[in-house]
Amino acid sequence: MAILDLMEYAGIFIEILSELRDRQNPSFQWRNLHYEVLPKKAVILKGVRRSGKSTFLQQIEETERSQGRTCLSMNFVDERLAGLTAKELGGIFDAFYLVQRDASPDAPLTLLLDEIQVINGWEAFVDRQLRIKDRRVFITGSSAKLLSGEIATTMRGRSLSYEVFPFNFGEYLDYLGLRPAKLPLGEEPKAAIKAQFYSYLFEGGFPETIGRSRTTQVQVLQEYFDVLLLRDVIERHNASSPVVVKRFLSLMIHRFASTYTVNRFTEQLRSQGLGVSKSHVSEMIEWFHDAYAIFPLSMFSESLHKQNTNPKKIYAIDNGLINAMVAGRNKNEGRLLENLLFLELRRRYADLYYYKTKDGYEVDFYSPRSELLVQVSWSLHEGDTRKRELRALEQAMEELKLERALLVTADESSTFKVNAGTIQIVPAWQCCLEEEGVFT
Repeated sequence: MAILDLMEYAGIFIEILSELRDRQNPSFQWRNLHYEVLPKKAVILKGVRRSGKSTFLQQIEETERSQGRTCLSMNFVDERLAGLTAKELGGIFDAFYLVQRDASPDAPLTLLLDEIQVINGWEAFVDRQLRIKDRRVFITGSSAKLLSGEIATTMRGRSLSYEVFPFNFGEYLDYLGLRPAKLPLGEEPKAAIKAQFYSYLFEGGFPETIGRSRTTQVQVLQEYFDVLLLRDVIERHNASSPVVVKRFLSLMIHRFASTYTVNRFTEQLRSQGLGVSKSHVSEMIEWFHDAYAIFPLSMFSESLHKQNTNPKKIYAIDNGLINAMVAGRNKNEGRLLENLLFLELRRRYADLYYYKTKDGYEVDFYSPRSELLVQVSWSLHEGDTRKRELRALEQAMEELKLERALLVTADESSTFKVNAGTIQIVPAWQCCLEEEGVFT
């Protein structure tokens, strides 16, 4: 780089940091997302686009300032920084202390680097900062560039990664100012919360869509779909046939909360006149999983071979996104409830599977580490449904030697004693609000 270019970037840093200094900080939704700060490790926030990573970074900045730390924040998705490389990044500090004249270079410094992955060589810059005493580094970025495999390779154990999802139901209520102060609820507050839960069930938790008209919600979510498809998958992986990739994502979204096999997906694409191989279908599943668009769920087995060869189930990142892409949402309410519960559990448990008993009965979710067994059913009013769901849970409890299981419904509550132990029937809205109590 020529010296003139370095000077130009220095001027741009001053310009951007001055704007940040003088802006009126916007209000934001405070989120109860866990993270830890360890010496010489960067904290990396990853997740689907528009899930609130940049806003959560503002929350972290506020927390860091309350601890008496100096904070330097920069969003690198700025056309003025086009062409910037890691070589010029060091100039950000001179610009910062010139703009923030009351900040001492000797004070503990926290760097909040939003979308830094667009800068070539950013890893070396971050590594150098982590070697400085009393320096902390927080990074956010689109999932297309900050995938778990890439972090493990480029940061070589020098980072802790945390996931940011769209709002859960409690955060959805917080955003609307409607979260109840305590549970249980009286009849009128309960009716109001249930009404909000049904809205959340169909509309999802992307912050930008909450409280908007249905037309606006669909338009925004379809744009999310298109951007994710283009930037995080087609462009990133240099897909040779964008039509195949787009058709396949649509196919997967339509299969949400259902089992799938690579063979079946391949046959469906070929039936549409698209020439694909099974290996390419497997590859595309990984692309969309990496981009946090979909989540494959394996059947639990002590045998890794059985996990890999049995059909998997597939879930989507957000119910609103599903309903923006799939017609007839009222016909899908049971599957939407299952998808919602998957997301609720996935936020908490990395070791999540579905379970199939020796007699072939299926239970939706099982976490071995937490000994948590969860079945989801929209309603148990039909006798056959109640009998089937309880039978599956009881047999799974016996095989797994568990004394407790959950059966989550839209609006039913009771407790059943079975030979293996206790099955607790819980309404989904309560399950999602009592975030820890129900699942532990």
